[in-house]
Amino acid sequence: MPLPFAVARRALLPLLAALAAPLAAQGAAGKGDAPRRTATPAERPAWPDEGPRRWAPRPTGTAITPNDLRTRLYGFADDSMQGRRIGEAGNTKGTEYIAREFRRLGLKPAGDSGSYFQVLPFGPVGFDKAQATLTVNGAPLAAGADWIPTTPTPANGVGSRAALANVPTVYAGVYGDTAVALDPALLRGKVVVFRAAPAQARVAASSGAPVSFVSCADVPDRFGANAAIALEAKQRADAAAGRTPPAPRVALPPAPLRDLRAQRAGAAAVLVIGLDEMAPATVAAAFDGRNGLRPAGPVNPGAPAAAPISRKAA
Repeated sequence: MPLPFAVARRALLPLLAALAAPLAAQGAAGKGDAPRRTATPAERPAWPDEGPRRWAPRPTGTAITPNDLRTRLYGFADDSMQGRRIGEAGNTKGTEYIAREFRRLGLKPAGDSGSYFQVLPFGPVGFDKAQATLTVNGAPLAAGADWIPTTPTPANGVGSRAALANVPTVYAGVYGDTAVALDPALLRGKVVVFRAAPAQARVAASSGAPVSFVSCADVPDRFGANAAIALEAKQRADAAAGRTPPAPRVALPPAPLRDLRAQRAGAAAVLVIGLDEMAPATVAAAFDGRNGLRPAGPVNPGAPAAAPISRKAA
């Protein structure tokens, strides 16, 4: 299962420092602000102090004012910037703009070759669906329906490549049942098949093989804008009813379930029967490329590759 990487992208070193003040002051109001017009139903803001949907650029001054901040921030956050994701045109325009401002202000560059930028090996990382195959008794299994690859990480001990032919399989019980010892004499050089633990409601291919973890896609009401809107609505309702809001509580997902018994026993690959219980969004995205930094060397070189498989495949 080859894992190709893309080459370097530029990263702006002091980006967060440059954006901190505009982001903090976006909703501020001050002397000299233009009066806000009434938003139409289609343009009604998500938060009362969000400000107007559009802002006509105007001359800026040396003082920090709401008008100055809006003139800079609205252009930087405009739809034409395409979200400014690394490697896309919006990111290049945004970082070039900040670099020009640094130069205009006389800030000393600390990047490569006297610039404000540092070259990093950043780009899309993913599995090649055309080359990644899994065949049992001469019958190919359908990628995305019968199996998906597990992304290697330093924590899960999974390798990124496997080239196996006529390798027997051995069933090794329940994944994560570390109370049971596995005999290397029976597992070495073979494909080890586990059954996912019954308590595992989700198996995340990107974190381990498998792990007890619910991804953000499984609980959209707990993260992002939807969660913030729901929380603010509850806070307003509590205030209107005179209820005292409870103290905030941080709920963390369960720690990843790791089981390296098969790796330590010399297995050639690890398969976990748990694909049917995985979140559909996670399964659908298994072969999608994701942006990230290229590691300095191979991740877990020589370690066995792994994959969740369906009950049908098992």
